[in-house]
Amino acid sequence: MILVVVVFALLWLPIHLVLLFVSLYPPPEYPDLYTDLFNAVYVLCTGLAYFNACVNPIIYNRTSKDFRDAFRSAVGCQKREKVDWGDAATPLQAGHAAATRRGRDDEPRFAVDDGECADGKIHVEN
Repeated sequence: MILVVVVFALLWLPIHLVLLFVSLYPPPEYPDLYTDLFNAVYVLCTGLAYFNACVNPIIYNRTSKDFRDAFRSAVGCQKREKVDWGDAATPLQAGHAAATRRGRDDEPRFAVDDGECADGKIHVEN
């Protein structure tokens, strides 16, 4: 978690330094190179500060197994259970048979092989 704090400090420090600099040395009243340069630096530093929100989920994903497990649970990626096709000749027929046996209150379960979302798709298991 120290990494999150360090990245936060590094990405928010530039905008705070720019704002401190502007409060100590206000820009001139007329537009000149200083104003154009300040605007470019301000936009860049603001972008870095907002970029922190994009980096946080990546850091959490790389450093915390609990975060990965909770994320998979929230998106619906769960380990797929073994399916007994029974007497059906094809999985399609077995799925149709299971759907006809299933009551209206039963919702389909979302599952992905090996509990991973490697292909980026959500697979519906009947």
